[in-house]
Amino acid sequence: MKTHEVSFIVIGQVLAFPLDMLRYDACFPADQASVAEIDASMDVADRIARRRGTSQIASPDGKVPLGLYRVRLLYRGTSKTWQPTSARWFSFGWQVDKASIKRGTL
Repeated sequence: MKTHEVSFIVIGQVLAFPLDMLRYDACFPADQASVAEIDASMDVADRIARRRGTSQIASPDGKVPLGLYRVRLLYRGTSKTWQPTSARWFSFGWQVDKASIKRGTL
């Protein structure tokens, strides 16, 4: 049976990263920069600093507007039709960047 991989980005601003979504969507951070973004989003002081433009943490690729967190996630599994649950991400104050969704097989 083939293993399918889906890479996607979620973007958040005000609320901490919803860790339970990793379980719910059966996904995990794609790289260390994404882990750092998740960690930073848990820090109230960093969220305030990002909104003010004084954060010391840069986004992984420098393309995120002021105050936003950008986290790249991966799903690996047997479902070839798997999709991130965009509405559920949105309910936690995070948005799936639909243009970032990339599919492949391992």
